[in-house]
Amino acid sequence: PLITKTWTLRYIEPKDVSERLENIVPEEAGIITFDEDTHQLSMTAIGSRIDEPLEAIAAVDLKGRHEGQY
Repeated sequence: PLITKTWTLRYIEPKDVSERLENIVPEEAGIITFDEDTHQLSMTAIGSRIDEPLEAIAAVDLKGRHEGQY
């Protein structure tokens, strides 16, 4: 079954995360959407593919790495 999760990003732009996740979750394995205004990123994928992005997001959405973006 497909699962949808949404993350609110604190420090990195959703578009940047989306591009990184496309390398982890190919188009045929999941759908990634983002909203620049709310800084949210959503992904719909099979359950076995939904946890990988969480680790990737946590690794890049860190304070100090993106100073000046907001």
